[in-house]
Amino acid sequence: MRHLPHNSLGLVLLLTLLIATACSGGGSDTAAIPTDGEPEFTALIGNSELAVGPNRVTVSLLGPDNERILEAPGQDVVLRFSLAGEVTGEHVTQFVWAIPDVTGFFVANVEFTSAGEWELIALVRQDGNEQESLPRLFAVRQDSITLNIGDSAPRSENLTLADVADVNLVSTDPNPERALYQMTVAEALDSGKPLVVMFATPAFCRSQFCGLIVENFKAAWEEFGDRVNFVHIEPFELDEAGGLALITSAEGTPDIVPVAAVLEWKIQTEPWVFVVDGAGRISSRFEGTASAEELIEAIELALSLSP
Repeated sequence: MRHLPHNSLGLVLLLTLLIATACSGGGSDTAAIPTDGEPEFTALIGNSELAVGPNRVTVSLLGPDNERILEAPGQDVVLRFSLAGEVTGEHVTQFVWAIPDVTGFFVANVEFTSAGEWELIALVRQDGNEQESLPRLFAVRQDSITLNIGDSAPRSENLTLADVADVNLVSTDPNPERALYQMTVAEALDSGKPLVVMFATPAFCRSQFCGLIVENFKAAWEEFGDRVNFVHIEPFELDEAGGLALITSAEGTPDIVPVAAVLEWKIQTEPWVFVVDGAGRISSRFEGTASAEELIEAIELALSLSP
């Protein structure tokens, strides 16, 4: 077994923040968005960070009693962004299920031109009516902490089935596909093929978003596995029984241990998926879950960029 560095307290805190942002709403109730009157719903950004440049922005909509608002037939949800009081653009969203038939969020691809404090208003348009959410302020960084589009993929030496006797020591997926644990990221990069890397822990997912992305990841492997490498990395170290390996924190409490690749890719939450082109540069990235259509589009882009 490789001995990996640990620094998980900040990771756990950020995971908690992401859960609070993306999943707030308490119970399983959902609500429709009213299309007249005063704003009665709130738009919450689910990203752990946004930075200058291209971003996949995820937004959850909550009603007045914190009930989740999902997609509805014939309804368009548009995100309007402003900086210093000036509207910079409107972006039509797509709805992505996080937990099928339970909860999800709205997604738009947005390019932010400047760092600073931005404002978001979600617009719901249906049958000629329009309803605005309460305005929401959020920060855009100059540079992303997590590796971003255009960055070189780290040559991570993640555990593979060559290192362990049992697939359950490298995967908490109840139905693991062994092909996803055959190579390190470094080996995949050396092949010259595009690469899809998923950081997700199905058994211990704190955001509750791992189930769908794992299944979509495996479906993408079935479609593109002959042309693209796929690597699944558990973000936390596992013990000899396949459970979470724990250490004692400075405060004397049990603490999880991120694997080395988590630190190399600088991810602060889970799950994450990165798509890398054949030249070894990140061409797309997804925080939280991603639809099958999003993954397919990103993989086709990576194939088009590869030599």
